[in-house]
Amino acid sequence: MLVVLGIVMAVLLITAPKEEATSSNSAVEQINLITKSDVTVTSLSIKNSLSDYTINFIEEENDDGSITTRYEVPGYEDINFTTSNFDAAAKIMLNFNVDKELGEIENLEEFGLTSELGSTVTATYSDGSKETVIVGKAASESSGKYILYNGKVYITLLNLIFSADMATQVSIPSWDISAYIESDGTESYTFDHVYLKGRNFKREIRLDYNKNTFSYDMTAPIICSGGYSFSSDLADSLINFTAGSVVKVHPTEAEIEEYGLNDCYAELDFSLNGVAHKITLGNKIDNTKRYAFIDGNTSVVYGTYVTHTNTWAESKELDYRDTYASIVYIYDVDKFTVEAGGKTVEVDMKRTINTDRTTDTTKSYDYTCIVNGKEMPYADTTKFYSTVIGIPLLNMTDADGDGKTLLKITYEFYEDEKKEDLVIEYQKCISNSDRAAVYLNGDYNVSVRMNAVQDVIKAVEEFYNSAK
Repeated sequence: MLVVLGIVMAVLLITAPKEEATSSNSAVEQINLITKSDVTVTSLSIKNSLSDYTINFIEEENDDGSITTRYEVPGYEDINFTTSNFDAAAKIMLNFNVDKELGEIENLEEFGLTSELGSTVTATYSDGSKETVIVGKAASESSGKYILYNGKVYITLLNLIFSADMATQVSIPSWDISAYIESDGTESYTFDHVYLKGRNFKREIRLDYNKNTFSYDMTAPIICSGGYSFSSDLADSLINFTAGSVVKVHPTEAEIEEYGLNDCYAELDFSLNGVAHKITLGNKIDNTKRYAFIDGNTSVVYGTYVTHTNTWAESKELDYRDTYASIVYIYDVDKFTVEAGGKTVEVDMKRTINTDRTTDTTKSYDYTCIVNGKEMPYADTTKFYSTVIGIPLLNMTDADGDGKTLLKITYEFYEDEKKEDLVIEYQKCISNSDRAAVYLNGDYNVSVRMNAVQDVIKAVEEFYNSAK
């Protein structure tokens, strides 16, 4: 069972007690223990078996004469707190009422009212005076907690915020990312980048949005066209997010290692519609949560629900890239050459501007396809091209090509595309004859099914013969 460092100032409903044998056993309505006027609380310290900390209340005057209270918690300057509860605690210590007096009791341990068992709350006021109460156990047979003040025991029905766990006062990170509103009124979400790493990913995955092509480029683990289908589900899982609950404040290095956050299970660094965040996940707490750091803050460990993170934490490399080795649009290609089975098909895509369809912002072209020196119908050429590029991916882990090229496609681009030539080669995998390894400009990219490659080799021979 994890014990959270610090003290939580949770709001407690208190129950009235059973009849106790005490020196004074009379019920009194709304007994006023502490009344402070013309002063403010300057500090509030809370000490119990779990933590020992102090809240400093610092009043500052604004330019318009109004007063703003700033809060300092020495030793926890790196923690974001929900400070509304600090104010509530200060107000109680200015006007502390209880509902029943039990009087002086000899056996305070039985009521949890020793400094070792209870929670000791001390308020310091602007006039230098101090008041201390000890909050003990819940009173039996009624709503309330036992309170020790100036040697007497009381039961209070007030809402108190002085009991057990600082973690409930730590702010829980959350966000609600707004949609872009398109010109037609539709909502859209676009990732500026998506970076993934961790134990659950064999290699780091990196995608960046290309504003020129309105698509994603994968730059790791290999360079290729990124997919687009991943973005909808991933955006849905990240538009609204909450970190869950606080597990540990100021974890030690040993605890960080225990939680699996030193070598994280999965980490997502992303920017969605211009809003950037990072989620780092460690080991599972149970079947519903994982330990987590949020936005690189290692001062607080959260318990984040797996239902909020599984979309990306359990994803694979292939989820983020195009379903083919490389999609090259035919209208970008000045020339492409396909070599297979001893046959070479060389296609020149001659283009001329169509003045009727060209506008100030968009150029339109007409194409003439020259295949091995012979003009071929555009429809036949594009059908062949779609066959050549249409070999679907299988996985990204088999990189043992035998060095013998079965199929080779070389792309040369129009000058205004400003792209270098691209060469795609397919080789038989040594470890599995049913697989082919794909290389882009000599670098391993992905593996595909061998029968799909053989289908393309057959299509190359058929198109070669049709162009004679």
